[in-house]
Amino acid sequence: MNKLIPKELYLSSHGVMGDGRSITSLEGDKLRWTVFSADYDDERVVEVTPNDSEWAGFIKLLDEIDIWSWKTDYTDPNVLDGFGWSVKIRVGDKHIETGGMNATPGDSFIRFIEGVRTLFGDKEWLW
Repeated sequence: MNKLIPKELYLSSHGVMGDGRSITSLEGDKLRWTVFSADYDDERVVEVTPNDSEWAGFIKLLDEIDIWSWKTDYTDPNVLDGFGWSVKIRVGDKHIETGGMNATPGDSFIRFIEGVRTLFGDKEWLW
């Protein structure tokens, strides 16, 4: 396996009253994005295979935003509605497993989402 490709990549988000989304790496270098409707009766799937340059840019971004030091949990207990998210990534000997409800690590989270969109060729990938 190419060392630029994460060994593990899982992302999910869900709205309390909305769509659920998840991304997992499949077959080594292929990413699959599945969007489920709120009642899970509709599903949309997008698959892409980022090239080495795109993977390298994504890994560089992970280091730039220091995703490896994000807290385990970002939750705002004062919000009862909203969205939840989780991230699990393993690249080489680096690993992060984090998530939250109605809170994120701030600007670095926005940059992370932009990096994921880039892997998907800037398709309309929304959280």
